[in-house]
Amino acid sequence: VRQRCISGGGECGRDGGCSDLVLETEPSVWRDYLGTHGAKRSLRPDLGVRLSVSGQQLVWFVEVDRGTEGLGRIRAKGRQYLEYWRTGQEQQRLGGVFPKVLWSVPDQRRRELLLRSLGELPPPAGEMFVVSTAERSAAVLTCQGAGFKDVAGRREQGLSLIHISEPTRPY
Repeated sequence: VRQRCISGGGECGRDGGCSDLVLETEPSVWRDYLGTHGAKRSLRPDLGVRLSVSGQQLVWFVEVDRGTEGLGRIRAKGRQYLEYWRTGQEQQRLGGVFPKVLWSVPDQRRRELLLRSLGELPPPAGEMFVVSTAERSAAVLTCQGAGFKDVAGRREQGLSLIHISEPTRPY
């Protein structure tokens, strides 16, 4: 699905704004892969987002959290992203990089819960996952929310593609 990029109520483009917005919806955003021990698995993000901001290509997987799933299930989904990252499939598609994963949550309380929960996962989860309230998610996706923190607590400078060293053996 190709659409014009809308930000802050107006179209942005040549003035350093965003362009070439592509939304990948379910089920085309789902990624089939072989998991640990060769088991067939399917990663099912809610949305895929690709856009250009000031000439920089940004790619995201988006998880929409409505606050109804337990934290154990959230951590399991986070572990599945790590498992998929280890396959190298997405990096092959994108030229050696993996999208950041935005968890869009209903409120600040839920954001804090997910930050703590996803923060318990092993590296590179801290670099991979970003948690934002729904009202700030569009700004994070377009890096107008530059300065947001990732799960590891590092302040982001606005890049959504992560260069993580070669996938390692499953733990």
